[in-house]
Order: sequence, then structure tokens, then C-alpha cells
Amino acid sequence: MTRSASVDATPGPAAPSSTRSTPSVPPDPPDDAAPRCTHDRLTLSLGRISPGAGNLYVPLVFTNKGTAACHLKGFPGVTLLDASGERIGAPAQRSGDMRPAVVLAP
Repeated sequence: MTRSASVDATPGPAAPSSTRSTPSVPPDPPDDAAPRCTHDRLTLSLGRISPGAGNLYVPLVFTNKGTAACHLKGFPGVTLLDASGERIGAPAQRSGDMRPAVVLAP
């Protein structure tokens, strides 16, 4: 099962640290909920690229390759790299409130 989230792939200016908002944190899932997804259980791929008004919007598709359900919460940390592994542009800025945890089936 996959979930996607739209991300603006066009780097913008970095916000000064004094104006960054601190996202609110949703509560942890109950103890009987699926465990947190870790990098060894996930694959990440790009969905269909949608151009618009000088920007590119690319859904990030997280897939649980494990054998049991797991959950994601918070903001993904993503940096675009070129073929040699060098970072392209500034990393994406996090803004807005975090959403509740999402459970990914295997």
C-alpha cells in the first residue's frame, strides 16, 4: 500500500531562523498501534510530476516493503542529489502543522 504527499520541488529562499514556525506535534499512536516505519522497511519513489506556474509538484510515494504494518508521522526529510551525490539547491523547508500518524500496510 502506498501513500503520497505533494512537495514543491522548486527550491525557494530559506526563511530566517527567527521567523520559522515550530510545527505542532500530534500525539504518538497508542501502544497497540503499528510500530514506527524505519528506513529499512520503506522505499521511496516519485509519483507523476505536475508542472504549474513555474513550479514542479512531485508526490513522494512511501511504500512499506516489510511484512507487518508500520506508521509514519511528522515531516519527511528529503534532499535532491545529482548523479554524483552532490546536493542540488537548498533542502525543502518544513512549515505548517504535522498531520496525524499514517499506518502503512505491508
